[in-house]
Amino acid sequence: LGITTDITDEVKNKENLDFISQEVLFYNNMSKEAEKIGSFAFWRWFSERNVFHFSDYTKTIFGFKQDHEIKDLNDLIPQVHPEDLEMVQNNIKRMYNLDPNIEQFTTRIFRADTKALSYIRVSNRYFENAEEGNYFLVIFLDITEETLSKENTTEKNRTLELQNQELMAFTYVASHDLQEPLRKIETFLSRLKDKEYESLSDSGKQYIERTLSSASRMRNLIDDLLQFSRTTRSEQIFENADINQLYENSLDSLLPIIEEKNAIITKENFPTLNVIPFQIQQLFTNLIGNSLKYSKADLPPLINIKCTPVRA
Repeated sequence: LGITTDITDEVKNKENLDFISQEVLFYNNMSKEAEKIGSFAFWRWFSERNVFHFSDYTKTIFGFKQDHEIKDLNDLIPQVHPEDLEMVQNNIKRMYNLDPNIEQFTTRIFRADTKALSYIRVSNRYFENAEEGNYFLVIFLDITEETLSKENTTEKNRTLELQNQELMAFTYVASHDLQEPLRKIETFLSRLKDKEYESLSDSGKQYIERTLSSASRMRNLIDDLLQFSRTTRSEQIFENADINQLYENSLDSLLPIIEEKNAIITKENFPTLNVIPFQIQQLFTNLIGNSLKYSKADLPPLINIKCTPVRA
């Protein structure tokens, strides 16, 4: 008795099954490689069956050995940074309540192997699936390198900003403090030139002229430093200031040219006002300085400064 059976469909089905198995294996391997390249892992929680499926790279991100079995979230919670624990537990609770609106968040973990701190960005989405069952898909993205690089850049920028502020403050203070001794040098040199110049030798006269020229250049340098520091600082702070004192400060800076021109400067009594002191002092310096600069050479200038309230 011989029986012949047509197994064409069976062979084709087996071939198709082998092909599908190869495809599944290929995409599974591709998924693992993608996880490594992208430094991410994912897991699914099937809510109806309370079953967790974790991808292999989850172990790598958390620093577990490859033979370590991750059964559920209780295996991962101990690695979470204590300061982030409450936030993570709240989001897990929302997941168990099937809340589909859990926003993306970042948490810190300590790797199980090295105890090193890592930063993990957690994204999630709820899927309804009639065949497999509804589930949460959660993706872990390791952003440690990105975060540390950003923090390092932020810290360097903060340090650089502090150094710039200190440099500006130093420039302002140093140039401001240099004015007083330079002012005295210029004053004494001017008096020496006026009273003792003719009695000096030719070399002495040359030394006086060179010293005056050097003092003038130093004055310009200090003025430039002051102007630079003031324009780069946010000096927009209003305060109650005695305008008379700001006027006197301005006269001090112009003392050499005032004595040189024998100028007579008078003023009314100024009130105390809410102003930016530097700007008001600079106003006096510019007004008086221009008056002296453009005065007649053979006539001592007479300068009178008045003030009056106006409606503006």
